[in-house]
Amino acid sequence: MAIDQNFSDADARADALNTTFSISNIFATIDTVTLSESYERMLADRLVAENSLMVRLKEYYSFSLKSTTGTSHDVRFSLSAGSVDALYTVCRDANYEVSGVRTRQYGGASLSDANCANFFKFLAYNDSTTARGSLRYQYDINSVKHPQYLADVLDAAHETIMLTNEHGLGARGTMVSSLTDFCDGKAIFPLILNMPGNPIAVSSGLNTRGANTQFSVSLQGQTLPAANAAAQVTAALSTYVLVETTATMMIQGAKSVAMSY
Repeated sequence: MAIDQNFSDADARADALNTTFSISNIFATIDTVTLSESYERMLADRLVAENSLMVRLKEYYSFSLKSTTGTSHDVRFSLSAGSVDALYTVCRDANYEVSGVRTRQYGGASLSDANCANFFKFLAYNDSTTARGSLRYQYDINSVKHPQYLADVLDAAHETIMLTNEHGLGARGTMVSSLTDFCDGKAIFPLILNMPGNPIAVSSGLNTRGANTQFSVSLQGQTLPAANAAAQVTAALSTYVLVETTATMMIQGAKSVAMSY
């Protein structure tokens, strides 16, 4: 039986739920580089002159709302961070954490493997996979709407395509090959808050430290499928929001390290 086929037998579906796997004999190799003493002296001189060395790195926070059965819902959360760079929202079947679910397939995908694990099947739940349809979404940050209008799947697809350029990665593109491919497996609803082409060495996102900043993302007009036991599809969805921020690591003398989020 192919991994993308329905479990037509109820006993087979029940057995699949008990599927487990194990990994053994795991190992890793790590290359190390030793620099000359002049580099160590340079770092020591900088610590004397600047008290600390600042290293920027990405920090991520996640929020979720599970098992939504309506056509509209909001995900609300609060976050205090020095640089909120971007928010990414995805929706998937409420059974995404259940083991033993058959693989899904990307609709409209080309030049790539059509199979996708149920966990990573991000659906738009729009009433059309070839046009704007009824789905609308909008972010809210302390009562300020982003964008100022109700965006649709074409806006989301455009922002997703622009993500590589927004984050200074160059024009690498994405694996989205069509609007159908986007809606039926790769639907991401992003909001970019930092400067376009911003390098990680610079914090240019939204500063929410010292303020009770409330975030929310609203999704409206979604169309949920009918429950299908054989296809292992439920009539509920779960929404996941990933928040990308830039944190700062401050390295001081005597091997002292502090983090500023």
